[in-house]
Amino acid sequence: HELNELDVGVVLNVKFNRERVKVSPIYFLSSNVDSAKMMCADYSNPKETKYAAPVHVYFNSKVSKKIIDLVKGENIRKYMKTFTEIQNDFLVLEQRVFSFYGGRTSFNDLYVNTQNRSDELAQRAQQLIGLCLALEEDPAIRYSTNGRDAKTFAELFNSSFNDTKSSLKQWSPNPQSSVLLILDRRDDPLTPFMHSLSFQPMVFDLLHDDILENGAKIRGLKEDGGGGGGDGNTRPMPDESDQIWIKYRHDFIGEVVQKLPKQFNDWQKENNVAQLKRKTKDKESSSNVKTKDLISAARDMPQYQKLVKQFTTNIGMASKVMNIFKNSSLRDVIQLEQDMATGIDEDAKKVDRTQMQKQFSELLVNENVDQQIKLRAFMLYVISQGGMKPEQRKTLLKQSNFDSDTEDVIVNLGALGVSLTAQKPGQQSGGNKTYWKKVAEIAKKKSETTSIIRHTSYLEWVLTSQLSEKLSEDDFKWINKPSASKKSGAPKSYRKHKKNQNDDENGLLAQGSGGAKGPRYIVYFLGGVSYEELKVCYEFSQQNDVDIFVGSTLIYSPQEYLQCFRKDDGVEEQKNDE
Repeated sequence: HELNELDVGVVLNVKFNRERVKVSPIYFLSSNVDSAKMMCADYSNPKETKYAAPVHVYFNSKVSKKIIDLVKGENIRKYMKTFTEIQNDFLVLEQRVFSFYGGRTSFNDLYVNTQNRSDELAQRAQQLIGLCLALEEDPAIRYSTNGRDAKTFAELFNSSFNDTKSSLKQWSPNPQSSVLLILDRRDDPLTPFMHSLSFQPMVFDLLHDDILENGAKIRGLKEDGGGGGGDGNTRPMPDESDQIWIKYRHDFIGEVVQKLPKQFNDWQKENNVAQLKRKTKDKESSSNVKTKDLISAARDMPQYQKLVKQFTTNIGMASKVMNIFKNSSLRDVIQLEQDMATGIDEDAKKVDRTQMQKQFSELLVNENVDQQIKLRAFMLYVISQGGMKPEQRKTLLKQSNFDSDTEDVIVNLGALGVSLTAQKPGQQSGGNKTYWKKVAEIAKKKSETTSIIRHTSYLEWVLTSQLSEKLSEDDFKWINKPSASKKSGAPKSYRKHKKNQNDDENGLLAQGSGGAKGPRYIVYFLGGVSYEELKVCYEFSQQNDVDIFVGSTLIYSPQEYLQCFRKDDGVEEQKNDE
């Protein structure tokens, strides 16, 4: 509707066959040669051009010399009035989440078949420039020292961003400082494998097979909100327009299944449409229904139908997730994961490794446990326990009935710096050593709560350390530090601050840069980021009154993370719609 108000009649994909019409076109394209060729083809025949003149062309990132040379030699140049770059080559997925849509191809180029690593890092640096320009941020830069890629990426971004800023004479960033934190999946290969007890991560984990069309739809939910509908019954997945989803997606699943149905019932008692339905259901004659009730009900009908769908979809997902959790004995699995990942049990004592290994072996030989859960536990064990002896690995693989492809998945953990062969049993393999030491300390404190979740992700540790100014330069080096007049911890914000507004008004590209009083962090995770880590950013932002925006080339569930280690799956290409 907004485009229609600007006299844009229709939006079409340049990849598809289109009708020939006499209108002046606006091309908005990704900066690749294929897109440019399709555009040029529309005007290749001067007697039958696809559209009229003038032609306006906008590329969503830096235009290569190859594209410029192509356009120079084509007929479309005669009709062209506008040819420019707009730095916005990214997707906004959620209020605080962005994506560079690289998919598993990006993971593969970074860690597996690394001949394209340089191009991969350069492309993502350019996309990150577009994000910072859109956010009006000129951030100080810190990168993880655990591997070379974060440093290379930080230097690439800094150099390219300086060049870009020098060419934008009118661009003015926000006066308060922000910090760009660059993390690498090598820093924390463990967290994405772990089960969560929060609503959104559980939905994308336990209902993974029911989520269709690249996350657009979900199947198997009953119309009344139950979790046992037929597979043919599909409905749209909740998104940022779903206020119920936004409210509950990061909550503990036990609270969701209790609070959400109650809120639905309370809402129905107050809603005009629901009240009218009850009256007619009670066989009250239509003559007794007051005109003002009918008018109120008619006015509320569209919103009523929308909210009913939102409530029943979310209730259905929560119910289905909870049933799977109860029927699959996942609590025992999660307890074992927490023991392995932290080395601390629920009584705040050091884990008995002999007992833990026994539980791990029992899990692998249990025929009632899904093979994927066994594989995730195996990967967690290898990472958290520093690998295993070759003869032990051989025995456990045989007991688990893993095929050769699954064994390759385990071996491919080495791409993230994980050692498969135990050097020091019980000492974590891969990742940041300082972080691993803190995990056990924090787990002891968390064991005093009622939650069985004791593990702290690397991202949570980094954010906490950064905010408290305890993040060591040995672990995170600065490319450029905030200036003395722009301290990241300053209590006053010079951004336009709007109080008492919902997060959906203070999202990634909200006017005035959001509502937080504290600093702003932009978190970029090389190699992908998990839904559990997204939740960490939302919660940290709310608890500490800071703006945090997080993104990567791939947002993955545990299943999608596993796929990154499978042969041939790393070369899947996810292209942006031109």
